[in-house]
Amino acid sequence: MLDSPHIGHPTPAGQDSLIPDMVTTKELAELIGVPVATLNNWRSIGRGPRSFRLGRAVKYLVADVAAWIEQQQQADDRFQSFNLPITARTESHSSTPRS
Repeated sequence: MLDSPHIGHPTPAGQDSLIPDMVTTKELAELIGVPVATLNNWRSIGRGPRSFRLGRAVKYLVADVAAWIEQQQQADDRFQSFNLPITARTESHSSTPRS
């Protein structure tokens, strides 16, 4: 297997590239498990990971996708802790002694 910093775009082993790691809409859809149409819709309404055009192709920097996934996880964590039953919320806060 080739040593590749690019998903779906191999570079020779040991060769550093000045081109940032990026994926196409189709590659991203496969990676995160959503239809291409969903990514296109998110892009049109300003949701989803940051994207840009390179010529006619829509591209996503892998670093931007990773940051977006992290934001989604943090938002989900906040939502889940907000929806905990009252007893679970008070128990989680009571572990720290107050002075």
